[in-house]
Amino acid sequence: MGPHDDPVILAFDIGTTGCKTALFESDGRFIGQRFSGYPTLRVENGGAEQDPESWWQAVCKTSQLLKIDYPSAFHRLGAVACCGIMNSCLPVDAHGEPLRYAMIHADRRSGEQTSQLVARIGDETAYQITGNRLEPYFSISKMLWYRQHESDLFARTRWFLQAKDYIAGRLTGCWGITDRSDASLTSCFDLKRNVWSGELLKAAGVPLRMMPAVIPSTTIIGKVTPEASRETGFSADVPVVLGGGDGACATQGAGAVKPGDAYLYLGGTAWLATLTAGLQPDPKMRLTAFCSLSPDFYVAYGTVQSAGSSVEWFLDAIGLGSVTDGDPYHQLDILAGQAEPGSRGLLFLPYLQGERSPIWNERACGLFFGLTSDHQRQHLARAVLEGVVFALSTVLDAFHDQGLIDKEDIRVIGGGARSDLWRRMMAAAFQRSLLVMTHQREATSCGAAAAAAVALGIVDDLSQADIFNPVHHREEPDAALAEGMHRWKPLFSALYWLLADKMLERQQLMTNHL
Repeated sequence: MGPHDDPVILAFDIGTTGCKTALFESDGRFIGQRFSGYPTLRVENGGAEQDPESWWQAVCKTSQLLKIDYPSAFHRLGAVACCGIMNSCLPVDAHGEPLRYAMIHADRRSGEQTSQLVARIGDETAYQITGNRLEPYFSISKMLWYRQHESDLFARTRWFLQAKDYIAGRLTGCWGITDRSDASLTSCFDLKRNVWSGELLKAAGVPLRMMPAVIPSTTIIGKVTPEASRETGFSADVPVVLGGGDGACATQGAGAVKPGDAYLYLGGTAWLATLTAGLQPDPKMRLTAFCSLSPDFYVAYGTVQSAGSSVEWFLDAIGLGSVTDGDPYHQLDILAGQAEPGSRGLLFLPYLQGERSPIWNERACGLFFGLTSDHQRQHLARAVLEGVVFALSTVLDAFHDQGLIDKEDIRVIGGGARSDLWRRMMAAAFQRSLLVMTHQREATSCGAAAAAAVALGIVDDLSQADIFNPVHHREEPDAALAEGMHRWKPLFSALYWLLADKMLERQQLMTNHL
């Protein structure tokens, strides 16, 4: 078989802001990608929903665009693989028809339901079972909210699905399945036993029959149906590989394929993670865990809720968010680069949507501290970047406490890795080399493609499937930059704990006012 006859892999990534669809040669070479966005519906009391039909339309649009742009590659499709946002709650009926919009990961309406679950089962017990806290971010709290607020629809629900499972069903007509990675971030999956937790489902009042069957990520679940073929442009005989949640695909796509491999994902949210051979719960429950695409490994991780989204908020707030003639991260680099390390004593807490690791407080709020008449917008810009870096460094501290990240380098992926200044800040604050991957924004697609490569027998297992995203270059820590930032980190770390009670008081005042 010649190079022009080898199978091509297409991978979907159903993200928070839109769908990225990418084509890869079977030897890992990137061919091309197309993106189609869709909106998030913001609902009062912290709701965030998306129409699953918009996911499907984005899948169809990007596929058709790739067929036009890369016709010879498109007609060599050997498999289609799926990947999508995790922590969601999409109820569907027995035919796969959505019963409502999906409550996505950013939906925080289920605070009361989370408190009910904590009272019924205990946060520590849930953490030992699932590797995760009971928080509004996770699916189990959303399911309970749905049962209590939309009981008629709940009674009609056949399955609760995640984004990639819905797209896999639309492609194949195969419904009611998921993989370990997506199951593991519902916070009702027993990570040690690899089964749904009857204890947690009972506490939420969710029947086991509503949970999909859990199968390997590398499973070929069927072929493209004639109807899906007409809408996407795929041949009806193309196999569909289930794939995994975006966190697991990002892990694989970052090249973290052996225990101890660590990476940083820098997107709207950001997380530090490392691959582990077994579950290693954090005694202080600062870090959480999910299942990797591989059946043999887990991923320990800590998430900063507002990373790139803090940048986007700031750019909009100062009038740079509408800039269309260039990369907004480049615009911010230029602006923030005009300020010295430490932002002249200005600190930013990036808790714009609450915070996950290590403080786990959905009521936490953002803050500029130390503002004086000496500060200009370049200082604010740099403080925003540094605030996210400081927040991530507190997550890294939790990893250090457990001895989980012992390698000298950390891989970096995600759209935020486009910022040269941000990367330099990260390397300096972490005091570690950053391995900048070739495909930063396409890393999750690379991970899904790796699952398809295993399914097709192109490689034997996922440890050999790191060919889709090689290292581009190494970012070494700068000593002078590190010194200028480190003097401010203790104050950053202390600020939240000094103000936590006041943040709660603020939330109560807001609630009473509304």
